[in-house]
Amino acid sequence: ERQVEGERFAQLDVQLSECSTPHGATPARIKSREQPWSNLVLLGTERYRPQPFLVIPNSQRFRQYLKSTLESKMFDMVCACMIIGNSITISYATNSSVQDALGQITNTELVEVLEVVFAVFYISELILRLYVYRCFFFLGSNWNWNWLDLVLGILAAYDTVWYIHSQASGEAAATSN
Repeated sequence: ERQVEGERFAQLDVQLSECSTPHGATPARIKSREQPWSNLVLLGTERYRPQPFLVIPNSQRFRQYLKSTLESKMFDMVCACMIIGNSITISYATNSSVQDALGQITNTELVEVLEVVFAVFYISELILRLYVYRCFFFLGSNWNWNWLDLVLGILAAYDTVWYIHSQASGEAAATSN
């Protein structure tokens, strides 16, 4: 059985060396052992395409799945919980700011981390909605709320980037002293 398979591949090697390809290219490799010619890559005939870092499927089925998820009651409940949690975090941060102004020491590290988590959630939701609805995000029935979400998402992204940058520059200044 192995000898038959070896003979088959030996015949294939002969066929590969004898085949004529456009622009004088020679076959580079065979990906499939069962159907060697189906996935043949030819040098000089296929352009190199770098793979993107994040591959998002552009299928209608995937977008439909995301749309049903975004419009589900469960996702609405998760968003409502995130809004309530963000409101509690904002009220605690405001209280901590007042206490800091009065000279009382408060711990705001957890609040800062939670603000970044909420911002990432809101920005991710915004990106998903933009991907699913595309131009109807700006023109659909909820266009006014969507524009408000977009502005708030941009402000949250700016605030998060500014916070991370200030933390990084503060740590760099502390380590240099």
